[in-house]
Amino acid sequence: MVTTSHIAPNPILSAYVSSYILRHFDTEGAIITRPWLASYYTSITFFFKAKLIHLRDPIHKEIVKTGDCINIFGLSSAYNGEMTFKGCYLFLEIIFKPTGLNEIFGIPLPEIRNHIIDGRDLLQPDIQSLYERLCAAKDLREMGLLADAYLLHYLLKSSPLGGNKNLRKIVDFMVNGCGKANLDLLSVQAHMSNRNLERFFTTKLGISPKHLTCLIRFNRALSLKREDAMLKWTSIAAECNYFDQMHMIREFKNLSGNTPCHLMKIPLVMETEEPIILIKLNTTNSSIYLE
Repeated sequence: MVTTSHIAPNPILSAYVSSYILRHFDTEGAIITRPWLASYYTSITFFFKAKLIHLRDPIHKEIVKTGDCINIFGLSSAYNGEMTFKGCYLFLEIIFKPTGLNEIFGIPLPEIRNHIIDGRDLLQPDIQSLYERLCAAKDLREMGLLADAYLLHYLLKSSPLGGNKNLRKIVDFMVNGCGKANLDLLSVQAHMSNRNLERFFTTKLGISPKHLTCLIRFNRALSLKREDAMLKWTSIAAECNYFDQMHMIREFKNLSGNTPCHLMKIPLVMETEEPIILIKLNTTNSSIYLE
């Protein structure tokens, strides 16, 4: 069972950061593998106890990444293989909105797409100091305050380009609409031609608007099913704007390596959109939920 707590960032950061998530679980000596699902979020993840053992390539089955204490997870545009875990885990995830990592730190999003990178290779040396302070923090609220201060420092130093703000606006429009907007409507919102919008997305985000729609749709479908296990897949397919159930099954296989029914049987340990059961915590704006 995975215990997950989350709090919201400082309101000033809300346009860039979705939440801070603290997860804890113990494999009790067993080696477990979980899929790295497609997602339009990026994250910085701090492992305080055991680390990710490795990531295995889904096609060649070769180990392509061994875990570090500080990891940057780029946008995942497809099913990227299996993450392997063994040990007692406690880790904090800073979950960024699609453009947030770029706007705060200037990291080119296409260059980290489908990659897990040691955070010390891309960020300033003070990321190590933040990690050490997070290790000493007594609870998630204190971790959140430390993360707020770190991110606000870089946000105030950055000068996001207007184009990035425009991209954020369009991406937010797509996410809020659960990916239902078509390319023509998005072009109107962006005041661009379809071709220029496609080029703009590929250059800034690393994927096309159509592909982002697929990711939003997939994550929304997964979230709906986890919120209500009794909800029929046919209803979810209609709600998430799939052409039909077979269309949804094909996309699930491409984005998770599994059919919808099989994916729901896998207890996931790193997922950003899950059902929430509210209970009291000794922190403000906090909730905890269980898988």
